[in-house]
Amino acid sequence: MTAAKKPALRTFFALWPDDEVRAALAERAAATARMCAGRAPRADLLHLTLVFIGATPPERIGALRDTMDALRVAPFTMTLDRCGWFRHTGIAWMGTHSPPPALLDLQDRLARGAARVGFSLDVRPWVAHLTLARDARRAPPAGAIAPVAWRVDAFALVASSLQPDGPRYRILHQAPLVAPSPAKQPQSLTTTD
Repeated sequence: MTAAKKPALRTFFALWPDDEVRAALAERAAATARMCAGRAPRADLLHLTLVFIGATPPERIGALRDTMDALRVAPFTMTLDRCGWFRHTGIAWMGTHSPPPALLDLQDRLARGAARVGFSLDVRPWVAHLTLARDARRAPPAGAIAPVAWRVDAFALVASSLQPDGPRYRILHQAPLVAPSPAKQPQSLTTTD
C-alpha cells in the first residue's frame, strides 16, 4: 500500500514587514482603498513578493530553504515612496522610486537560485511593489500616500492557499540577511636576509 502523495504548495519568496512597518502599511492601505474605491488587504497579509515560484511539491521545499540559507546579502533600508495602479488587475500598490541595490541583488539571486534547483519562473520583469488595495477602480492620486521607511533584515519562503474569503499565508522558512564575508586578502610573503 502506498502513502498518498501530498499536494503541491503554492509558494513564493517575500519580504515580510515587522509589526511597526506593517501598522504603517495597513494605515496606507486603508487610505488607498478609500481613495481608489477598492478594498484593502488584511494587515497580516501585507508583504512584498520577491519571486513567485508557484506549485511546489512538498519534497522540494528543502531545496528552496537551502537556496535561501546560502545567500549572503547585507540588510538594507528601502523607502516605499511611490504609488501606482495596475489597471488590468485593479491593484493599487506602493513601491520605491529608487530600489536599493541590495533589494535588486536579493531578488535576482533568489530567482536564479530557484531556477538552478529546477523551478520555472515567470519571465516578465520584476517590479517591486506591495499591494495596498484590490478591485481599485482608479489610481491613487500622486503624492497622496506618505512614504514608509522599511529596514529589511530577513526574507521568507511563504505558502499561500486561496480560500473563498481571501488568501491565507504561512511562512515556511525565514532567513536573515547577512552581509557577505569580506574577501580574504592574500598574505604577503616576506623574507628576511
